Amino acid sequence: MKKTIISLVALAAVASVANAATNMCVKTDDGKVIRYAVDYISEVFYRNGVSETGQIDGYAYVDLDLPSGTKWATYNVGATNIGEIGGYFAWGETNAKTTYSLTNYRWNNVETDEQYTKYNSTKDYKLVLEAEDDAATAIWGDNWRMPTIDELSELKDGCYWESTDNFNGTGVAGLVGTSKNNFNTIFLPASGFYNEDSLYYFGKNAYYWTSELSGADLYDYAGSLKQLKIRNQVRFYGQNIRAVAVNKKSYTVRFFNADSTLFESQVVEEGKAANAVVAPAMNGYNFNRWSDSSFTRVVRNLDVYALYKKVANVTVSGVVDAHEYVDLGLSVKWATCNVGASSVCAYGNYYAWGETEPKMEGAPYKWMYDDDPGKYSKYNTTDNKTVLDTEDDAASANWGEGWRMPTNEELTELVLGCSWEWTDNYNNSGISGQIGTSKKNGNIIFLPAAGTNNGYGVGKNGEYWSSSFNYDNVLGDYACIMGFNATEFKYKNMVSNRPIANVVRAVVK
Repeated sequence: MKKTIISLVALAAVASVANAATNMCVKTDDGKVIRYAVDYISEVFYRNGVSETGQIDGYAYVDLDLPSGTKWATYNVGATNIGEIGGYFAWGETNAKTTYSLTNYRWNNVETDEQYTKYNSTKDYKLVLEAEDDAATAIWGDNWRMPTIDELSELKDGCYWESTDNFNGTGVAGLVGTSKNNFNTIFLPASGFYNEDSLYYFGKNAYYWTSELSGADLYDYAGSLKQLKIRNQVRFYGQNIRAVAVNKKSYTVRFFNADSTLFESQVVEEGKAANAVVAPAMNGYNFNRWSDSSFTRVVRNLDVYALYKKVANVTVSGVVDAHEYVDLGLSVKWATCNVGASSVCAYGNYYAWGETEPKMEGAPYKWMYDDDPGKYSKYNTTDNKTVLDTEDDAASANWGEGWRMPTNEELTELVLGCSWEWTDNYNNSGISGQIGTSKKNGNIIFLPAAGTNNGYGVGKNGEYWSSSFNYDNVLGDYACIMGFNATEFKYKNMVSNRPIANVVRAVVK
């Protein structure tokens, strides 16, 4: 960054009439002239490289005299000097890769198709990376971390910036920043970013991660510096990281209840977690979550609010044969609990499709030929039965003929006819599942995440039998089900092997 410095000797005799002070003027390459009082200048210098103020754990930093006191590393994580680009990291990952995609992203569950399993404003409400997921901390040690959005903004605003195609003879293009306060310098290589195995904008744009989620939904984007603008970037893209030194100063975390009354305040050292806090009880409401769970790693002053939900009791509309039902305004009325359950939160019994006794794991399937396990003696592609007969319907056999298992169409109607919300703790029972609120009359139903009888998915998934046979398979192996997890329902073309034991939610006319 060339600067034209007007001779101090020539100006020493020039006094300002207004304040009788001797001044020195500096003319920068953009034509600006900056005036300094000579009495307050101890040294005039110009740096061609980056400034190095000191080292922490063997890594160099520069003090740019920013308001927050933040000290910035002089090169990227994964590099050893300013002429190296360093590593590319997906946000929340601590190892560099060659391919960056949602499929191989650490916080994507390919088996369950669940995206952004950690750091998600609809799940764990963690908005700032914890230490174990911060690449700067994991690689350089506890005295370093990734910067916050505010810190990157302060760096951007606290320096004069210019682009270079060949910084200090290294052959590396990027951005040179000169502190507006102490004229120390920093260099950010224009390293671009990775999507899949393609590198974009290398040598043209600088991309750097922050430690925070960003964007309207706060789960699929993280804060990023693009050139000299703070932007949202897709989390699984690969970008560089410029670390900041932990200041070891303290921040205040304040906890508020539902009416915004402060009930606890803690002073927490940077990078540490606030002590666990129990939210005040509130009549008629369950504590749902904290507005921001980032107090598990404090990097700024933080106000956290307790959020509550009104207790959602299952609606009881009537009773048939001693079993309660809820009228959701649909074509059938739905039982308030599963077959074999004693309460709305109990999982109930698990039945193989077409069997009426609870299924024991490993027990033979009723409708499979002993001498030909590849064929079924009933409900196959030749007997033209589309739904279970009454004697083979677990709901009818156990609750009486007024009740039956729902058809696939009725399960689909249930899914589409309600608004659904996942809970990890239905009415403080400790049971997770989906709460459905009828779109027609507001009545409520609860479906526990019962999984299957072999323990698969218990507490995470729900699989409910229909009475409908699936004719799309040649051997007749499958019947239709409705399934769900914390984020979605699956009901179109969903099937399960008939011998598998799932739960049953009965219907009545």
